[in-house]
Amino acid sequence: LEFSLLDGNKSSFENNIKTIKANIETFVNNLKSDIEKIKNQIESFKTKIQNSNYDEELKEYNLALEKIDKINVSLKEISKKKNEISEVYKKLIADVQEKMNDKIKTENVVNQLIQDCKNLTININGLVEKIEKFSNIKENMVCDKCFGNIKPENYKDAIDKIKKDKILYEGMLNEKLQLKNDYCAALVEKNEKLDAVKESVKKIE
Repeated sequence: LEFSLLDGNKSSFENNIKTIKANIETFVNNLKSDIEKIKNQIESFKTKIQNSNYDEELKEYNLALEKIDKINVSLKEISKKKNEISEVYKKLIADVQEKMNDKIKTENVVNQLIQDCKNLTININGLVEKIEKFSNIKENMVCDKCFGNIKPENYKDAIDKIKKDKILYEGMLNEKLQLKNDYCAALVEKNEKLDAVKESVKKIE
């Protein structure tokens, strides 16, 4: 009986050993397969490294970094320049407005002087007509209003006053014309300066 039990245990142990050996063999085979895969991966990585342009790519990368640094520096300079230009632009716009207002004022003065010259010319022409009228009066002519005889001593003072007024108006007209010419010359200069400032504004824009 004991022999039978021992024989049974022996068989059981042998089966266990076979199972363990089989498991070990499977584990070893799997391990060999994994090692082979790792070897293949290593060889693949070696091939990739050999075929790669690492130095060249690293050089390009470093160049790109340098470019980025330069761009950042340029952006700072551009931002600074932009702020400076903005200040100049504001001043130019204010200058344009000031010169525009000055131009309008000068134009108004010129227009007023032109109107004054027209009015003075009308007055002078009216005085010239009166002088001609009095000059054509003959002695003992009958007045068409009072129907009395017209005598030279009656209109001598009047014609003298008219002539004085004419001289006075002519002097005023000459002054206005000279003033108008001065303001017109100044207006031309103001327009040139205004155009120059506007051109500067366009360049900045």
